[in-house]
Amino acid sequence: MSQDLTNDADRPEGPDLPGVSDVVLRRVRNGLLVAVGLLFSFLVLWWLQTVYTDWLWYGELGYRAVFTKILVMKLWLFVGGTAVTAAALIVNFYFTFRFSRGPSTLPVTDDTLRLLRAFLVLAVVITVLTAAPIFGSAASGRWEVFLLFLNKVSFGVSDPEFGRDLSFFIVTLRMLNFIQSWVMGILITSVVMSLFLYAGIYGLRGLNFFLAPRMLKHIGILGGLLMLSIGAGHVLAIYELVLSPGGLVAGAGYADIHARIPVLWLMTVIAALGAGAFFVSHYFGGLRLMIGSFSLWIIMVLLANLAYPALFQRFQVDPNQFERERVYIERNIEATRAAYQLDLVEEIALPAIGD
Repeated sequence: MSQDLTNDADRPEGPDLPGVSDVVLRRVRNGLLVAVGLLFSFLVLWWLQTVYTDWLWYGELGYRAVFTKILVMKLWLFVGGTAVTAAALIVNFYFTFRFSRGPSTLPVTDDTLRLLRAFLVLAVVITVLTAAPIFGSAASGRWEVFLLFLNKVSFGVSDPEFGRDLSFFIVTLRMLNFIQSWVMGILITSVVMSLFLYAGIYGLRGLNFFLAPRMLKHIGILGGLLMLSIGAGHVLAIYELVLSPGGLVAGAGYADIHARIPVLWLMTVIAALGAGAFFVSHYFGGLRLMIGSFSLWIIMVLLANLAYPALFQRFQVDPNQFERERVYIERNIEATRAAYQLDLVEEIALPAIGD
């Protein structure tokens, strides 16, 4: 993944670092590979002994098939999550190095540049080797959510507000929320590490990386994808209101339906427009357009998403709360009766017979 940061032309004499050579760098690289291999082997052996112990225990209880099914799902999620994360980060870092290569204007020697370049490559390798298993473990830890989704059945009851089967809110929504936050975490990691690499590489070249057009194009694409993931989070938050515990009754209330949902749709539109602004920032406005669109989203979060629903609750709902919430209280009562099957109770009139 390393790229040439030096110029083929003769470089002026400058400060040098003693003892830096290909042999030294090769030894450092081999030492790191050995250390990583030993650490990986230790972690695998520790995991295997834990799995084997659990496998024996569940077998004694007669639930080995259940344990095996859970274990297979965890492995698939870990391997898949690690592979997807590593692939996304490697592709991102490849373009980071590709867009930032070029001649250096600093008066330093080739050996010094080689060492500094090796540090940047090492930072990339450490990031990938660290972040990929972390995101893979996060996916593996949500095995129950994915197993529930794969074995999902219809509840046969639809939500009165959105008209969706209740299995969507209990099962599917949990999985979608995790995927959205998981993808957003990868994008944030990509943006932060790309900025770090651009600052380091352009610093070695003696240039201001904020003025580099290819860097702005790359960060604009990443920022646009990040804004799209934020917009997806706003959409999911609309459906999350069905499970909201913060109102007078459990579930969506008057303020949720008439204030929070419109605001969340507005935030979704703003996030989508912000994503478009990031995507075209390379052609119009550059860094200022990116900062402006993101700042607008932040302002709307503070004013519309936080302040407006609270003011709406305070001045529109609280003065006549019972009347405002009547429909939603009735929905809550009906849902509670259905959950406990109280709606199936048969009422029989028994005549009173005196002595």
